[in-house]
Amino acid sequence: MISYHSLTEEDHLFLSKAEDCARAAEKYKTPQFTKFISPHERVVFEQFFERSPFVEQLVWGGFGDTERSVIGFFPDFIEPSEALFPISVLRIKAHEELGHRTVLGSVLGLGIERSLLGDIMPQEDGAILFCLESIVDFIRMNLTRVGKTSVTVQEADLSSLNIAPKQTKELSGTVASLRLDAVLGFAAGKSRAKTQDLISAGLVQLNWTACENPSASVSEGDMLSVRGMGRMKVISAGGETKKGRIRIIIEQYI
Repeated sequence: MISYHSLTEEDHLFLSKAEDCARAAEKYKTPQFTKFISPHERVVFEQFFERSPFVEQLVWGGFGDTERSVIGFFPDFIEPSEALFPISVLRIKAHEELGHRTVLGSVLGLGIERSLLGDIMPQEDGAILFCLESIVDFIRMNLTRVGKTSVTVQEADLSSLNIAPKQTKELSGTVASLRLDAVLGFAAGKSRAKTQDLISAGLVQLNWTACENPSASVSEGDMLSVRGMGRMKVISAGGETKKGRIRIIIEQYI
């Protein structure tokens, strides 16, 4: 959980823009959409956005459990639907797999804002890019190279794409407590001292927000990430062993 006092100026600005979208949906009686938001902004939205009884919300990134997503605001007489979101899918074709950072850098190099782009999924013969409908034609006409690789770009139907689910592995065991340093130490296979060093160095995020407090509490559903080491999710935490340790299951993204 994020405390209200820890919200930054950017967080407050984001919430203000979301409120503007909600008011527009109520006033004009039409669905309104944000640009793509980050996982951190989604957590801020879910915790602090003041919902109206006349407007419903739906968060969608184009496919499954995407990291970046768009918030849709719908007047109460319109059923929220993923089909109404202004999100398109682009198939970037190449003779090799294109890395996430390389694709992102090349697209941003065209002068496109990050908030107009969703998730990027590397494929054996290129990559898949989610973006807002408004920039589809521009990317198709201008993205001819990703890094040093020549590419072609086509708009695609999501149903025609074979998107593999994210690969994970499950870790189960026990921890002395649900402190961040204890849980992260178990998940990452590090000593408590090493884990505390990572936390104090600002390399750890709890629910997509930087956390430098090793004693911060961790709960079921929380997402942990360590720069350079990947992400992991707490699937379950609870139930004590005879020795008083807490049983825990972690899902680690490979």
